[in-house]
Amino acid sequence: MSQQKYAFTDEEFWKNYMVKWFGRDLIDFWQKNCEIFNVNSEDITLNVETFSQEGSNVPTIIFLHGIAGYARLMLPFTSRLFKLGYNVVAPDLMGYGYNSEKHGHFTWDQHVNNIIDVINWAASHFKGDLFLGGASMGGPLAYATSCISQKIKGTICWCLWDLQDPDFIKNQTNLGKIALKAKGLFKFFGKALPSLRIPAPWVIGYETLSDPNEDIDEYVLNDRLAGRKISLAGATSLMFQSEPAIKYEDYEKDLLIVHPKNDLMVFPEFSRRIYRKLKQNNKRGENIEYHEIEDCFHFPLDNKNYETFSGLVGRFISKTQNKKKRRK
Repeated sequence: MSQQKYAFTDEEFWKNYMVKWFGRDLIDFWQKNCEIFNVNSEDITLNVETFSQEGSNVPTIIFLHGIAGYARLMLPFTSRLFKLGYNVVAPDLMGYGYNSEKHGHFTWDQHVNNIIDVINWAASHFKGDLFLGGASMGGPLAYATSCISQKIKGTICWCLWDLQDPDFIKNQTNLGKIALKAKGLFKFFGKALPSLRIPAPWVIGYETLSDPNEDIDEYVLNDRLAGRKISLAGATSLMFQSEPAIKYEDYEKDLLIVHPKNDLMVFPEFSRRIYRKLKQNNKRGENIEYHEIEDCFHFPLDNKNYETFSGLVGRFISKTQNKKKRRK
């Protein structure tokens, strides 16, 4: 399917998702409330989309996209977080969205560095506590980055799983057993041909991205700003660079995991595994929460799922803030 079959093309392609699934009002919301900043990171300039409350010392949520999307596709999440009264910062990570560099070319470590730079920028821009969140791959990235940033008060993950878990690689990626048996070969080609890009669905199938009766996977694969391709450096880095600096059992910040119960791209069991590890040695009284949302896919198309998520986030942040007040 060519872009000519869509109402909006090129840099406005994101509006197609809003018109078909999430509502035209999100286009108006973005045009009215979004302010775009440039943040230098990894020798490039990141596109950072920001929604700011007026004159308020309120928490700020930095919210990350996943492997298929970019900041503007997170509007069903970010618009509702903004409407709860928080500042929201949504960056396009290296290789995605409105960044000018080659799309799909990045490494895990570069994305973590991108997020650190955005955190530092947000800390200089906003006065309130900083929370780091993300959806899909943004969840593991948020966790990994929160492990090395002292500026983050709490972490919010729409899905959190171990990318190096052999069961995940075998059962939920298109590389499957091949990747487990030939990790050395993948590492070699990742170094020999780092910028060579392959179709992203060779790594993970977008047909499981959402409701199988809908065609959002076709939209993503026709969206020039989305994760249509991934470089060999990017694909191999997910296997070799994604181990977080702090084991889940030793994590010492408040953390919320929300997982869609009907998720076909990342089965809920993978988030449950992480939750069990987080709770295993939780002796410091961190607020560690896990929730599953009924009748919900990995990238939800029903707006009620986003309302449920934002409600959970609001209660989680309130708990974290109240705990901070009690300690004072």
